[in-house]
Amino acid sequence: MKKTLLLLLYISLFVASCSKTKEGGLQYRRIYILEGENLIDAQDKTIYLKLEGETITIDYVGPAFFTVTWDRSVDGITVIPVSEPKSLVIDTGSEFFSGIVQTISISAEPASKKRKAVCTINSNFLNGYAAKLTIIQSY
Repeated sequence: MKKTLLLLLYISLFVASCSKTKEGGLQYRRIYILEGENLIDAQDKTIYLKLEGETITIDYVGPAFFTVTWDRSVDGITVIPVSEPKSLVIDTGSEFFSGIVQTISISAEPASKKRKAVCTINSNFLNGYAAKLTIIQSY
């Protein structure tokens, strides 16, 4: 009996020492794109734009106000907030989601070849929630 308890103690110590806990930094979750009345997870979302140039708007939803950053080294692609943040409550069917919605404009000037930029949407809430959005101008 003592050997079994001792073995279980060693196993639990081993498992606990191998687990990783995240402290600080961004958590890539809880940022959504609002499509109609549906919330679509925005993490690792890819947006495709036409080579002739195009501007689209996307409504981002998260738990608090946003900071938008993108790869400014890619000439011809810009991402800017175009509306003031507004409060929003949505019934997702399984829960009520309460947060902030803000419209963001993504623009691409005409290009002769494929371009790619990475945009990060950061929500200034607790540890900081975020979503990585990839913008590809290719068709």
